[in-house]
Amino acid sequence: MTNSADNARAPDPGVPPKGPTALISIQYLRGVAALGVVAWHAQGQAGLVETRVLQAGIEVFFIVSGYVMWLILTERPASPGTFLMKRIARVVPLYWTLTTIIVIMLLVAPGLLQSTRFDAVHVVMSYLFLPWPNPVAEAGLKPLMIPGRTLNYEMFF
Repeated sequence: MTNSADNARAPDPGVPPKGPTALISIQYLRGVAALGVVAWHAQGQAGLVETRVLQAGIEVFFIVSGYVMWLILTERPASPGTFLMKRIARVVPLYWTLTTIIVIMLLVAPGLLQSTRFDAVHVVMSYLFLPWPNPVAEAGLKPLMIPGRTLNYEMFF
């Protein structure tokens, strides 16, 4: 028979934790990196000089995110098709919703958005996660929702 004292025992330090608790500290690092990315984008929007330190948050975020995906897949293996379907179910609805809001804004009040213009091919490519030249010359190969460019890369993984 076990009592509550047995259940409250500290984990063995020689055994790596499993499950969601194993990712807590790495998720903190990913959160800090994501905040760095937000701050980097915000300073550009505010007209401040962009710093490379905050830009490093982008690389750290992707490295940590890739590690988290790998860790999860080693604990819960999935076929590429299953992984892709789960990824699509998590990412596509919100991304398409936000992209649709941007399309509506471009049709109803185009002057509100400075980082893109309406272009039918660009809209279609944005929905398909395919890089395409943004109609605003300095924007480069970016979708309607510019931060969504990272999803273009992620969909290829």
